[in-house]
Amino acid sequence: MLDGNPSSENSRPFLITSRLSYFPSITSNIISPEQTNNFYDNYISLEETIYSRTDWYCNRGIVIFYKSNKTKKCLCPPSYFGSRCQWQNQRISLTLQFIYHSSTYLISIFQILITIIDQQREISSYHEQITYVPKRDCNTKFNLYLLYPDQPKNSSSNYSIHIDICNKTDLTYWGSWHLSIPFQFLPVNRIATQLFLSSNEQPTICPLSCGIHGTCIAYINKNSSYFCKCNQGYSGIYCQKEHNCSCSSDSLCITSSICICPINKFGSKCYLKHSFCQSCENNGLCIPNDNRFHLTNNFTCLCQEEFYGIRCENTKNQIDIEFNEEIIKKISLIFVHYITAFQNAKHQHTTTLKKIIYGQNTIKLFITQPFHIILIEISKQNYYLAVLRERFIQSENIKTKMLSNQKCFHINELLNKTLQLYPLYNRIKYYPMICRQYKNLMCFYDEFYMCICDFDRFSNCFLFNQTRIYNCQNDEQFFQDNITCPTVIMQLNVNFQQNDFFIT
Repeated sequence: MLDGNPSSENSRPFLITSRLSYFPSITSNIISPEQTNNFYDNYISLEETIYSRTDWYCNRGIVIFYKSNKTKKCLCPPSYFGSRCQWQNQRISLTLQFIYHSSTYLISIFQILITIIDQQREISSYHEQITYVPKRDCNTKFNLYLLYPDQPKNSSSNYSIHIDICNKTDLTYWGSWHLSIPFQFLPVNRIATQLFLSSNEQPTICPLSCGIHGTCIAYINKNSSYFCKCNQGYSGIYCQKEHNCSCSSDSLCITSSICICPINKFGSKCYLKHSFCQSCENNGLCIPNDNRFHLTNNFTCLCQEEFYGIRCENTKNQIDIEFNEEIIKKISLIFVHYITAFQNAKHQHTTTLKKIIYGQNTIKLFITQPFHIILIEISKQNYYLAVLRERFIQSENIKTKMLSNQKCFHINELLNKTLQLYPLYNRIKYYPMICRQYKNLMCFYDEFYMCICDFDRFSNCFLFNQTRIYNCQNDEQFFQDNITCPTVIMQLNVNFQQNDFFIT
């Protein structure tokens, strides 16, 4: 036993190596002292090699060499700073998704400016810009970093996010949003939101006096919230400060350090021109892609309505439909149903909305997807068979007239009263007889099926969903062409007594 006295003869260490044996058993590959020294020398050399590698030097950044490759410097991402990118910036991590709907086929391009402002509406020099193309960026979520004007940030200031949007083609102002920063005391904030692009109708009375160099503007996303939008060369909460603009003459000057460039230019002052936008055909509009969000191509071609393809090189199928004046009377829009049949799968049903220009009785449809049947709905459940195809022909130009004999009748107009009272599974077995009974009939339908009378006078029936997609807000009804990524949306005023649709 140990008596605890270090000077005692019986005093022993707690652990001795004698008689410990070996586990696992010793092998013949015993390292000699010389080999041991070489091992430690190699280990130290390896360790020095690892820590001297350039990819470890700047942590989150990129190392660069200058002065004959003897001096190293670090290029840091926006979220880090320091001589070796070792410190995190105080910042806002922002995720934005924009929702835009149009009632017509338009090539729309927007430039979006995102800045941090304080309570005096002083704009930080660090900003972000996004070129938003609804046709290209419908489902895109833009992830950005916004840095505070001072590092560390001024804890006595209340910051917020100001977002401006303008039309990229002519640099005209469109509207603005305001986002609050919920937790000002945090060094890093995370904000994610959806912003809806709509016509920003300005109020007739505005409470702010913006002087002769500004205009009072209401924010799109906040009721009773206003700001002074300053003219070029002026800034401040009431546009009272004057600053010099160094942007190119065809760009839009926001502050002395922020410029919004036209489509064909880029750079901090918009003096550089894009060189790769030369390949869009058929009057397609070339839009440079931002490498932060689009990694595939350097550009996007926005095609005219009748063309499609990566470079707008392909021609869509064009369908010209002329309406009888009695059919089109008092109708301002129609629904177009495209039906594509598959041999061993459910058919595809796509619906679009088409305006009828006042004083005209002809419409033009452009389509790229294969189809076999086109049905025109001129009022609620009032269908006409417009086009019938056994096979799809690429880039075909179809011209047809809409006559009264192309109308699809409801099944109750074709069956006698006794058969009308039958359940569906009993009534449907009489459908093959209808096309043979009515020699001039082209189509008919019930609450579930649409039936086409084929060349042999057989009833070719398929499930037909008559419900359209509406987005109801405050008892208003909207039609949108796609439930996940709509590009066309129209507000409808539906008169169910007259079974007519009108655009409001």
